[in-house]
This record gives sequence, structure tokens and C-alpha cells, in this order.
Amino acid sequence: MKAIRERLRSIGLEPYDCLSPDLMDALATQVAKQKGLLPAA
Repeated sequence: MKAIRERLRSIGLEPYDCLSPDLMDALATQVAKQKGLLPAA
């Protein structure tokens, strides 16, 4: 895994052991909208 992370960083990508924070935020926002906890756009 270390070599994979280093390769990703060398090409300008940040490796994550889970989904990227931006993607997790987008998914959480979508779920909240579906549940009616946030207004739909």
C-alpha cells in the first residue's frame, strides 16, 4: 500500500483509505436532502 500511496502522490493525487472528504460530504448532503433534513436544490 505504501508504494501505491507514494505513486498517487507523485502524480498529484491524495490517497485516502476511505472515500475522499469532498465525496463523503456530497453523499451526506444527498442523503440529508432525501430524508427531508435539508431543502432540495
